[in-house]
Amino acid sequence: MSKTTKTRMGIRTAVLLFAVIMLLGINAVRVFADFTPWNVSISEDGILRWDKYTGSYRATLIYIVPDGESFNYQNVAADIMDTTQTTFDIKNYLHSNAKPSGTYKICFEITDGGGSPVIHETEGLTYNYVSDISDLPKPTNVNISNDGILSFDNVLDKDEYYKYNEDNSDNICYHISVHSVNKDGKDEIVSYSDIYARKFKGESTVSIDYSKWALFDSDQSYYFTVKSDFHSIDGYAYVPSAVCKTNEVQGWVEYYGDIGEIRQNNELGCMFIPNYPGASAYSIYVYSDSVIAYSDWLDVTSTDTSNYTTFEIESVLEKKKLPLTGEYEVWITAYGKSYGTSGEQMVLSNAAKCIYTFSDVLMFTQQPQSKVITENDLNKDINITASAQAAVSYSWEVVIKGERKTWAQAKVQGLELKSTADDKTITVQVTGTNVDYYELICTAKDSAGNTITSDTARVSLLRIDSQTEGTVTANSGEKISLYAGANIGAKYEWCIAKQSDGQQLDWGSSFGVDDSDVHKPVLELTVDSAYYKTCVWCKVTSGGAAITSKPVNIELTSSDMVEIEKGLEDVSVLKGGTATFTVDAKFAERYEWTVNRRDIGYLEMQGLFHAYYPNEYTLVLTDIDVAMDGAVIEVFCYHDMNDDEIMSSSDAILNVSGSIDLGNGDNVIRRTVYYGDDVTIGFDDLNPQEAVTYTVIYTTPSGTKTTWTNGDYENWLILNPKYEPYKTMLQAGNTLEIYAVGIDYNKGGQAFTDTAILTVVYKPGDMDLNGTIDQADAALYLKYLSGTETFSTTQLEIADVNYDGYKDMRDVIAIMKIADKA
Repeated sequence: MSKTTKTRMGIRTAVLLFAVIMLLGINAVRVFADFTPWNVSISEDGILRWDKYTGSYRATLIYIVPDGESFNYQNVAADIMDTTQTTFDIKNYLHSNAKPSGTYKICFEITDGGGSPVIHETEGLTYNYVSDISDLPKPTNVNISNDGILSFDNVLDKDEYYKYNEDNSDNICYHISVHSVNKDGKDEIVSYSDIYARKFKGESTVSIDYSKWALFDSDQSYYFTVKSDFHSIDGYAYVPSAVCKTNEVQGWVEYYGDIGEIRQNNELGCMFIPNYPGASAYSIYVYSDSVIAYSDWLDVTSTDTSNYTTFEIESVLEKKKLPLTGEYEVWITAYGKSYGTSGEQMVLSNAAKCIYTFSDVLMFTQQPQSKVITENDLNKDINITASAQAAVSYSWEVVIKGERKTWAQAKVQGLELKSTADDKTITVQVTGTNVDYYELICTAKDSAGNTITSDTARVSLLRIDSQTEGTVTANSGEKISLYAGANIGAKYEWCIAKQSDGQQLDWGSSFGVDDSDVHKPVLELTVDSAYYKTCVWCKVTSGGAAITSKPVNIELTSSDMVEIEKGLEDVSVLKGGTATFTVDAKFAERYEWTVNRRDIGYLEMQGLFHAYYPNEYTLVLTDIDVAMDGAVIEVFCYHDMNDDEIMSSSDAILNVSGSIDLGNGDNVIRRTVYYGDDVTIGFDDLNPQEAVTYTVIYTTPSGTKTTWTNGDYENWLILNPKYEPYKTMLQAGNTLEIYAVGIDYNKGGQAFTDTAILTVVYKPGDMDLNGTIDQADAALYLKYLSGTETFSTTQLEIADVNYDGYKDMRDVIAIMKIADKA
């Protein structure tokens, strides 16, 4: 290990919680699929796609690094907890994080229920990114003096500072790296830190005294590099500037000196490190044959009257499964808080080294691990390992049903030894299915003839001994039981799908099965029409192995007729608005929606509206054209057992108007309008030359009333929310009373007064309350669902975008659909 003392890098975690959710396709479920994603690809516009996959997994991780760099957990671009998501916008991620142009490698990783990586998809996954943002200005006149003073010109002048640095979120950040130059010419970074412009308010030159922060060997050469690092300035992201290099300087003698004498206690298996003045933590490196066997951080604590910190090296080696015999080098470096560097850790002293030697004690450092296999693993190699320090020989034996067996006897009962039994690793194969598990025990011997026995490792064969098979026929309302019993202790998870397409379904409220009920070997169901032509099976897992029971088909012998309990209702909307139709049909399994007895998909292609189905029994039409005025909306409800059982709802009429027509004749029109939309009010049947004046009295939620009178005389009043005074009038929560006064010469000069009373509300899905629905609203909703954002009462009132009574990912998808059509 070089004597060069290195600074501790501050950990910076950058987790992108915003995943732009695209349309959620319905993929055919591969009921018995593994964890491997299907059809991973990247489009030219930077959209990473993959097919939906099933299994017991926790999350999808996506790593994005420049070509030539290595993947690590610090560069996770997205931790996608939504297991239904199948797209990720790489281009938007690179742009939002101010990444430079270039080729980027993509690593696609899935983790299982325990958080362990399951699959990597990396080969050939790259994306060529072209950045449209400019570099930051480059620091100039960068210099390091022989006494450790680093200086360079500030890239911001005084005016720019006050404009861009009103708070901590908008700062120029200087990224400073310290490089060492070894005698063989090798160049490496030994430390780095971020220095913010707010530290040098109003100064044209930045000066930093590194002689107090970094401690170097006196016989080593060093140089510094400085660049302006990316931060948000006036809401616009910049990439780092070019790197500027200083002249080389000779290293300085350590300012604080050695840590001091380290006390060792081999009997206790620990070391006592004197608490160094100013130190808050120690860096610990344990070497074995010049290889780092262990490294970690140890917080400074006082453990005895001598003010020492204890490092339990023996317990550490046991946890790392390292031998407790032999010689280890231990390097210890003291660290502490620096000043003026936003909390970065900086070196306070050089390293101290000591030698730790253990005596030869016969003990296991690695116990044999149990394994669970399935019939797919029969006749395949299984490796079992045990390791003991000071051991000179090993011997293995097998126990079947409590009786010790020779390997010849074990082979007869289905366990065959494929290697010698006198090594620390043995290879066996299970060849039969008549034994539930085999127990393997290792005996280790040292040179003095002493022996120790390992823990027992089990090789278990997981199988389903008894299960419900075939087809279960039941009447509606009848209770049935399904069973799947494993031969060894296991976990159970029951699954259900439609027989027609194999699409796995969520039990949920539709089937009335609690989550706890599906994790038992016996599943009890009270069947009704929801179970018609469904398929049920059980996934059984144990020790990482998994098998599934045979599928059981459920058939109903009778069902109730479809009954419309609540039919459709007429809906009135303005042009471009949204209409929601819902039917409540008892025992309905399938719904067919029509508009004017025409196919919805065909009419949607004509641009008359956009349609989607939050639930099968709910139809939502958005961006409705005035040509839809008077359209008849109808739904047909079917029971899948017999398509002849049809119950049509009463017709519902869709009324669409392009404006609010007062009608000319002492009318009072009451309407709800959306914040951010134009509002048009007037008279269709007036003579264009006839004069009408409009008076608007708007009331704020606090009760303040303001009166405004239109100075022009016209038949139509258009309230445009982009311009004053309309912008103030049309704030959400306001109530507008609009009085139109005029004379109708078409009716013999009759005077009239008409009134429109409007309530301004937020659009469902306008989560940032700015009058528009876009991707920013979807991103904000995602933060709410992840628990990192709290919605106000107003936001909660408009959060059920798809009108299904829930606030979940389906609302985010609805927002994205609306944004795409905007």
